[in-house]
Amino acid sequence: YQRRVRGETGARVLADALAACRTGDGLAALALDWNRLGAPGVAALAPALRGAHCLAELSLAGNALGDDGAARLAAAACAAGGSQLLVLDVAHNALGAAAMSDVAKLLTHTPIVSCALAHNDFADGDGAVALAGALKSVRHLRRLDLAHNALPTAAVGLICEAVQLNPVLEHVELRVDDVACLLYTS
Repeated sequence: YQRRVRGETGARVLADALAACRTGDGLAALALDWNRLGAPGVAALAPALRGAHCLAELSLAGNALGDDGAARLAAAACAAGGSQLLVLDVAHNALGAAAMSDVAKLLTHTPIVSCALAHNDFADGDGAVALAGALKSVRHLRRLDLAHNALPTAAVGLICEAVQLNPVLEHVELRVDDVACLLYTS
């Protein structure tokens, strides 16, 4: 399902569509890119996301979620007991270090195989510690896009070390000082 919605009001309308997932006949993919949902929009969607067991792909790129929106998204997805979320795109959302920690939690509690986090603001390396810890332990994630995040050198080092220890992760994209770095582990 792909539709142009705006803000919290549009998110409330879509929450009804997501509620259909509880019956097993609901949405498998939901793309809400560039709809200015913000944290209030994610808050409106959160109850439906908790019960969206059939949702495999969620794209929220360019919605100005910020750290609060990422926290709400992670809490909702982690609370969705039989979550089937495989693909998550939260690129271009002004996510900071706190959001990186929430994404790390999300990666350890859901079966996500592809996660796009490009074009955010992870310049503070604190979240990288949590993400590196998650990358060392998750065995389902295959692809991670961290390009254009101004990660400090120490954070890049932690992530690279974690990637080397993960036998399943196949593709990690970073951009350090405007130099693209692709890490392949297989």
